[in-house]
Amino acid sequence: MLKRLINWLIDDSEKKTGESADWMRDIARVSTRSFFVFGMFTPLATHRRALPLHLHHLARIAAIAEADCGPCFQTVVNYAVQDGIDKDLIKAAIEGDTSRMNDLEATVFGFASAVARKEFDDGSARQKIIDTWGEQALIDLAYAVAGVRVFPTVKRAMGYAQACQILDLKGEPVHPQTRLEAA
Repeated sequence: MLKRLINWLIDDSEKKTGESADWMRDIARVSTRSFFVFGMFTPLATHRRALPLHLHHLARIAAIAEADCGPCFQTVVNYAVQDGIDKDLIKAAIEGDTSRMNDLEATVFGFASAVARKEFDDGSARQKIIDTWGEQALIDLAYAVAGVRVFPTVKRAMGYAQACQILDLKGEPVHPQTRLEAA
């Protein structure tokens, strides 16, 4: 019974993300408990209360660009598309082009990128986010950045997510600008 539930959860994840979840099957095969413990990261990665939805996705794309250049990046893009985020905005984020974003979008994207790169700023972007949407939005942004980075880390450690790929944005190939490609 539990094995059927796990298989259903993994199959459902593949349908939602559009990506293979064989790495989850490996975790479940080795340890049912580890599978369910890992599942607790999903609420962290998707938690949002105050940050507008499109900015939540911009933060996730900014962070994943620093952590992955393969299937996890595609998954984050797929979720943005599923949530109805504007294709041109998603493409600008994938390409790291803040000139195609408005001021607030560029602030959130740039701040999320800086956090993911472990860069420190003068606090102006952080304050702008707090002034505009409140402290809860800053927490939402922090969780978005931290949450998406867990998945490629686990997958790489397990031997998955070893290759970069060109992303698919509603049938259009988009080349991500990531630090991993330069490595």
